[in-house]
Amino acid sequence: MEINISDLYHQYIQHESDLRKGAYIKYDGWFRASSAGQCFKKQAYKLRKTKSEPIEPKVARNFRLGTIVHEDIAKALAESRYYTEYRVEIPDFKVVGHIDVCTMDGDGPKHPPKNGAIVDIKTVHSFKWRKMFGRRENRDKNPSKNYETQVGTYALGLADKHKLAHVDMSILWYKKDDGQMRSQTVHQKYIAVALEYWAELSEVIEEIKHFEVDVLVAGAEPNVPVYEWECRYCEFSNICDSPFYDK
Repeated sequence: MEINISDLYHQYIQHESDLRKGAYIKYDGWFRASSAGQCFKKQAYKLRKTKSEPIEPKVARNFRLGTIVHEDIAKALAESRYYTEYRVEIPDFKVVGHIDVCTMDGDGPKHPPKNGAIVDIKTVHSFKWRKMFGRRENRDKNPSKNYETQVGTYALGLADKHKLAHVDMSILWYKKDDGQMRSQTVHQKYIAVALEYWAELSEVIEEIKHFEVDVLVAGAEPNVPVYEWECRYCEFSNICDSPFYDK
C-alpha cells in the first residue's frame, strides 16, 4: 500500500494559498505590493484575471517554505512592539500589501509617529545567497532590484498612512539550505524608484484599458519585460509571444 504524501501536501498548500488570497477579496482590481518591479504585461494579465499556468508542486512547496518562515517569525514577535503582516495601501495607484515587520516611534495621539522602520523577509536558496554574499568576484554584476522596489513600495504606504517623515528599510535574508540569516539595508532611493514604477504602470494600464493585453509587445515596449529572465518563470508564458521565452 502506497501513501502519496506529495499529492496530499500539494492539495493542502493550494488550500492554504486560497485562504491567503481571501485577505485581498475587497481589493479586486488592485495591484499587490509584492509584485513591484515586475513586467508591465504580466501585471496587466493579472489585473484582468487571465488564466495562468498552474504552479508546479515543487515551486509551490518552495513558496510554502517561505510562508512558514514568515509565520514563525511573526509568532516570535507576537509579544513585541513590532507589527507583523501590517497592511498598507497606496490608493492613488490601487496598490495594497502587507509588511512583514515594521515599527514606528511616537507615543499616543499627542505624540504621533514621525519615523518608521521596515523589514522584509526573503527566503533564498544557496545559489542566490552566493550571488549576493559570496566572494566579491562571484557576485551578481547586474542584480535585479525587484525586492528593493517592493520594500520601497511598503515604505510609501507606511509613510502615507501615518504621515511619516522617514522610513528605514531593510531585507532579512534567510538561507534555506542551512538557516543562515543576514540583514541588508535598502537605500532610500528605492522609495522614489517604487513611486516611479507604479506611476508608469498606472499610465500604461489606463492607456490599454480598451485593448487586448497583447498590444504590449514583449521586447518592444518599456518594461515588457523589465528583465529578460522574467519570461522563463512567468505563469503567462504560454500565451505571451515573448522573444525571451523558448517554447
